Amino acid sequence: MAFVDRTLWASVYRVAMEPSRRRASLAGLSMEARELLTSIERDREVRLEKEGSWTKARQTLQERLLVHFSEAQEEDGHHVAVLRSWRTWAHPALREEAMTLSYEDALARLREACGGAPTGLGPWVF
Repeated sequence: MAFVDRTLWASVYRVAMEPSRRRASLAGLSMEARELLTSIERDREVRLEKEGSWTKARQTLQERLLVHFSEAQEEDGHHVAVLRSWRTWAHPALREEAMTLSYEDALARLREACGGAPTGLGPWVF
């Protein structure tokens, strides 16, 4: 899990929603990851045990920036993984701000926050 400074949220959203990047991220997804992504997009939010049969699919979607990931504590005290579609996660003002950025500008802002290292963005960028 990575913590992202609030000032970078628009850049992350812009990169996450870039159509060409999303298409490349979808390539080669396992059947389980595709099923999970479909559920998240349909239901807007899916809560899963942090470790279980969906762990690998969840991690793949996270690593490829196809979903927003967070953790939450349930009423009984145990923690779960919360997966949301990006459109569900982002409020309208954030979406509007993100769309003022070019994909290249959003990447540049994120690279700068990672110390300029393109590898700091992991598999988000192809």
